[in-house]
Amino acid sequence: MTLSAKARVRALPSRRFVLTHLEESLAPDRRPGLMRYIETQVDILFAEERAVADLTGAVDLAAACAWMSKACAFSVLSMGADGVVIFRNGEQTFGPPAPHFEIAPYRYADGFLDALEQGHDLESCALMASRAAADVATEIRRLARTSASR
Repeated sequence: MTLSAKARVRALPSRRFVLTHLEESLAPDRRPGLMRYIETQVDILFAEERAVADLTGAVDLAAACAWMSKACAFSVLSMGADGVVIFRNGEQTFGPPAPHFEIAPYRYADGFLDALEQGHDLESCALMASRAAADVATEIRRLARTSASR
């Protein structure tokens, strides 16, 4: 297993990181260091439920949510077809399903942050992010069909 976390810098006032995709295949000896990094250096975290469970050892959704709510000032936990949970300043908001989060995590995060910067409420941000990721997934499928027909 390897550490496979991808970080992307975004123009934030604090000039810190936004971790947009946390994959679940983490080497056990690297987990504590990544958790400390997230807790001390990351402003906004976007992650899938299974990746958080793998990172933290959480045995259920409640435990994953507990860590996410404390890890960063702002985090989005994707549960795929079951929706997302958004944690911000100790508050919890539920958003619509994000079935394409896994396929296009960067586009999901971009869509979410773009909507947030435009002043939308958190649930609307999640909806816009899901649509943005779906657009990428649709394009990937179209390209795959085109390649297969050649």
